[in-house]
Amino acid sequence: MKRPALLACLVAPIACYDGASPQDGATEASTGGSSSGSATATTDAPPPDATTAAESDGPAATAAESSATTEPPPIDPPACDEHFPADALALRFDGASRVRIPPSSHLGLTTFTLEAWVRRDDRGQLAGTGVGGLKMTPLITKGRGEADGDATDVNYALGIFGDVLGADFEDMEAGANHPIYGHTPLQWGVWHHVAATYDGATWRLYLDGELDAEATVGATPRSDSIQPIGLGAAFNSADEPAGGLVGALDEVRIYARALTEAELRATMYSSEPAPDGLAAHYPLDAAEPVVDRLGLADGTAQGALAVAPGAHLDHGPAPRLRLPRALPGARDTWRLELDVDDPRLPDEGAPITVEFFARALTPADDFTVVALPDTQYYTRDASPPSRPEPDDPDYFRAQTRWAWEHRHERGVIGLITLGDIINNADQPAQWSRASAALGILEDFSDPAFPSGIPYAAAFGNHDQYPKDEPEQTDQANAHFGVDRFAGRAYYGGNYDGDNDENYVYFRAGELDLVVVSLQFHPAPDPALMTWVRRVFESHPRALGVVASHYIVTSSGGLSSQGKALHAALAGVPNVQIMASGHVNQDARRSDDYDGHTIHSMLSDFQRSEPDPQDPERPIVVEQSKTNGGLGYMRIWSFAPSRQELYVETYSPKRDASYTDERNEFTLPVRLLGAGRGPFTALGSATASNGVAALDGVHVPEGAVLEWYAVARRCLHTTRTELQQIDRASP
Repeated sequence: MKRPALLACLVAPIACYDGASPQDGATEASTGGSSSGSATATTDAPPPDATTAAESDGPAATAAESSATTEPPPIDPPACDEHFPADALALRFDGASRVRIPPSSHLGLTTFTLEAWVRRDDRGQLAGTGVGGLKMTPLITKGRGEADGDATDVNYALGIFGDVLGADFEDMEAGANHPIYGHTPLQWGVWHHVAATYDGATWRLYLDGELDAEATVGATPRSDSIQPIGLGAAFNSADEPAGGLVGALDEVRIYARALTEAELRATMYSSEPAPDGLAAHYPLDAAEPVVDRLGLADGTAQGALAVAPGAHLDHGPAPRLRLPRALPGARDTWRLELDVDDPRLPDEGAPITVEFFARALTPADDFTVVALPDTQYYTRDASPPSRPEPDDPDYFRAQTRWAWEHRHERGVIGLITLGDIINNADQPAQWSRASAALGILEDFSDPAFPSGIPYAAAFGNHDQYPKDEPEQTDQANAHFGVDRFAGRAYYGGNYDGDNDENYVYFRAGELDLVVVSLQFHPAPDPALMTWVRRVFESHPRALGVVASHYIVTSSGGLSSQGKALHAALAGVPNVQIMASGHVNQDARRSDDYDGHTIHSMLSDFQRSEPDPQDPERPIVVEQSKTNGGLGYMRIWSFAPSRQELYVETYSPKRDASYTDERNEFTLPVRLLGAGRGPFTALGSATASNGVAALDGVHVPEGAVLEWYAVARRCLHTTRTELQQIDRASP
């Protein structure tokens, strides 16, 4: 075991993480969420001097336990050759490129395995599999959502749903969808082996040779579908493509039967697939033509390019790392350990050495989100004034200007609205004022913010016309609909084609904040609640935020919509924050669901003004006196080094704050992955009896440390997901 002297500098982590380059290891994981006990591992991540994600390579291994009853056969790898052949190519896709394979009767299947190596370099474009299905980045598809109950239904589809694997088909009986999605995120810039199998009764998803999800369906896929097969995209029966992978594909295989987990593991690292049931095999070593090695169903590349390197095949299997954990020792020291699984024959090669890397979180990692309570009265016509203080649209503009001007100083990564963007949905001038105010965020002049400041729009009851009528949002969608956000990297998607319900991404270091915005609706449809849950479950490492107009009541209770949201999301551990407006002043609550806490906050200052006896405390007054709330907004300051959220209530135009305990407070949150500093090598350990451990890692009280481990063999580099030791939280 080797432990460099720099371990001691973790006592003073800021001094150790002053911008020096990491000494070794993989690039930083794109993970967030759970703070400990993650059992997944990604493999072949690029070294720190990699110049682009496209130059990285390698598979990944998850820690989902296999339900297969048979053990994989021993893998007999060739001797390790450190030189990857120059002709080992893959196809690269840019989101608009694709491969089309004509419909073929022998690829219309009722049982199947869809298998490939995939490297995801960006989010890509989504394609849907139909009502009740999934919207995902397509990998291997035969069809997309088009009809129900005829030969234009989806036969099979495998893709990336959020950050996890997803698959679906429509059935022969009525065209109903039967989706499944996984639990383990695919990291960007890393080669993963993916597979979906269906045996006529049960779906199974595999990530890097291990079972990631399973569901019993018992339906028959639409094997007579006339839709073409797509790689990196999905086609309908008119040959119109949708969706698009940004990344690369290698070694695509389609079987007319469901392979077992043992069979997948036996051939996943080989360029020679198992022959039994193989229906098509695309090595993807050239863009033209896209050759099926069986000679039955060649395809055509439309913009996809052959690039090197592809996946690292024929060099033996990668080691698997499981159950990384941190165990407390004496005097603020910790033991980092994990299980090491070597799929080689026992007598082959040297023992596996595992390297450990860490970084301490510091105030330099802090970031900010701005939340705008009801802005409706800042958009009304001020001429002629009919109130003691005329309407002043600059309150609204001052809020968004503050967010833009503090994007670097305060690390503003996004802004959310809490509904009632305007007051009268049938008044175009009000929408114009709101559009201009939020348009301040749409400044594309800063290279650090190529899409401006990301923001999310939630529609309130005043944004509906007639007022209080859910779905009556034509004007809201005309000004803040899908078209306004299309093409922006932070826009995730929507529920049913409009922006009444949508989600966006804010990014802090390696942590995604997924913000779902919902229209005012006292009785939300259960199908909508299922969609909301799926959005968060498909981003398991993200911090989940819900924004809607009416969640928390003025007394701190839950509205009917709030109750529906809590019921749907109580069991989704990454959902931590809900925010709303609608009713006057402020309230908050924290609900614990078996160790999972959701913090719900109300802020609405339309009827508030500073108390003359204590100007830093709001009091409720007659609405016409407040000019819609005097521009007070919420500033959420996240401190990863303390694992907490500090909430302020501030008016930029007045340069004044409410500092009473209802409007200035802190909340505990989990912020795994929000660090932005480099990692430092801690040392290495040789696996013994299937365990590698590093002792003596010093983490003083009050500190938060992020760490991961890496194992290398031949061309493969396997790393765990990011872990955390949190000594800042009580």
